[in-house]
Amino acid sequence: MRANQTWVVIPAVALVVTVGTLVRCGNGGNGASSAADADAGRPDAADTEAAFLPEASSDAPSDGLLDVDADAPCVVPPKPAQVPANWVEFTDWSCARPFYIPASADDMPEPIQWEPCSDKVAQSLSCRSMKITWPHNDSPVTWARREDRIWVDEQGHALLAFARNSYQPPQPDWQMALIADVDGPVRFAIMQPHAAAVSSVLVSREVVDGHFTIQVQGDGEPNAYESTKQGVLVGEVGNLRPKLLARYDTTDVLSWTGGSKWVEREVAPEEEIWLHPVDGGAPFLLTSVATDPDHAQPTRSFFYRDIATLDIGNLRVDRVMIYDDAKGLRPLIGQYGNLEEGDYNHGTDGNFIVWTHGSGHPTDTESIYPTRSIMVSPFTTDPSQIQPRRLRSDPNQAAGDNFVVACGYAARSAPGRDGLLVVRLSDGWSWVIPSNDTPGARWLWAYPIGMTCDEIFAVYAETEQIDDASPPPLVPNIARVRLDSLGPGMPPD
Repeated sequence: MRANQTWVVIPAVALVVTVGTLVRCGNGGNGASSAADADAGRPDAADTEAAFLPEASSDAPSDGLLDVDADAPCVVPPKPAQVPANWVEFTDWSCARPFYIPASADDMPEPIQWEPCSDKVAQSLSCRSMKITWPHNDSPVTWARREDRIWVDEQGHALLAFARNSYQPPQPDWQMALIADVDGPVRFAIMQPHAAAVSSVLVSREVVDGHFTIQVQGDGEPNAYESTKQGVLVGEVGNLRPKLLARYDTTDVLSWTGGSKWVEREVAPEEEIWLHPVDGGAPFLLTSVATDPDHAQPTRSFFYRDIATLDIGNLRVDRVMIYDDAKGLRPLIGQYGNLEEGDYNHGTDGNFIVWTHGSGHPTDTESIYPTRSIMVSPFTTDPSQIQPRRLRSDPNQAAGDNFVVACGYAARSAPGRDGLLVVRLSDGWSWVIPSNDTPGARWLWAYPIGMTCDEIFAVYAETEQIDDASPPPLVPNIARVRLDSLGPGMPPD
């Protein structure tokens, strides 16, 4: 596996481990270099390793995974007490263990509330954290790592993808994946009411171009994280009901991410990337370690309208790739076989693309790049039109820690537990939003999940007393910091 990359879903409680080490969930791809080659590599629907569900409905053809006959009537169990009134069952994933969704927009859960960050944060920062208004223990929110958690709609509303968890016995447990306006109503919600064991989990992945992706795992097993039943729900902001796009029964580890045109399925240990068209077409192989000319590993893709961009690397070669239906997969930044220089950690808002350029790499070993620079270019889908401009050195040596880009700024994690690094694209001026690593009173910034023109949103973990736990655990949450409160900053080096 590539350094700083993992293929497993990371529950929020694991943030205690991942903060500072930057363990990632990978998504990505590589494949044919022309449309003809790409088409030649696409299997027929009958050739895929598990059945694909082109439409999501309670009478969809069985994929062999449901534990009831597809022709048998769906007998839904009684609604658990923790499900809100006026919520209705969603049985496309499982009839015996349904999820629940609001019957109307008027039945959405309470909006996000924000409160001033604790005194563990530098007092000069204009910082607000999500107020936890539901019963919880040390894991009130859940996500798998992803930068695309903030999307700004045409009206300027910033939407956030995340999940609320309530685990506080003897009260009944539940988990709820949400798409919510950060300063307004919840736009989408789906609940999993847990029984005695966590039989299934909903992992809210991202919201991109008005579309969201929710990874699902488990269907009644005692431990959903070990279940072979894995799949993905997709939806469009404004629609109350999601669609079951695909479901598999496999011992492979699957990870899902998506946009408005495709949903990507990562397969480990094979290290393959498949794209599932959201409109219901057959999935096709985009890339794998076996098909890449350098046998480099793909990381997760980022989707923007009708294109996908992704990093591919293996501590020997690194490049940024781009895919569209017209031209297939090809290098956007960097070249095949370049053992001395590499390009990775890219992020884009469709206006600019920002990445790390590494140089001075020993050609005969696997190692990090001793010299690293943060680069920017106007965004383009044409490799010949990339106009690289150096902003400053990149202090973080990690690969697979991609930039968030918006409104003339880019951000990623600073090294180790230092906090977050924000860079201005016009001149390379930068700021560090510092963590507080004081024992017993920690506030550790983990990674940014999105930006608007005014604020950066990020995941953090804070020392918080939960019951009588000793030592008190690090509790993960989400906070927002105004960019105009970052202080004087640092000139480029």
